[in-house]
Amino acid sequence: MNITQYKQQIVDELEAIGVTVFAGGMRKQAPPYVQLYPAQNYIDVVKTTIGKNDFNIMVTFNLSIIAGPEDKDSTLDHLNSLTSKCLFVVKELDDVQVTSFVAVDQNGGRLLASNIAFSNTLNIQAVDL
Repeated sequence: MNITQYKQQIVDELEAIGVTVFAGGMRKQAPPYVQLYPAQNYIDVVKTTIGKNDFNIMVTFNLSIIAGPEDKDSTLDHLNSLTSKCLFVVKELDDVQVTSFVAVDQNGGRLLASNIAFSNTLNIQAVDL
């Protein structure tokens, strides 16, 4: 499995439980929304053997959940619901961490948000990296 296939598998599992995942830049959708994107430490080579064309890599992704304006009554419900659904899909993966924060939109509005970081080790062929 290559990285693109793995990312698509995560998206497919989320969509199967009713979570739509958007690609592209942050804040291009109206909240609530979820985005999947590479983490800062995106790819680490775990183990490799000299002379082989396959190796193990650890890939790390972030699921960012923007629930909506912090002063709207339904925002906390959106945040809890989407975080729970996303966590259900990735809970068995490595290094799962959930953080919450208040983001500021381009107009100065405050948005409730959370981030779920997770990683997984993949065995891939050198041509698929």
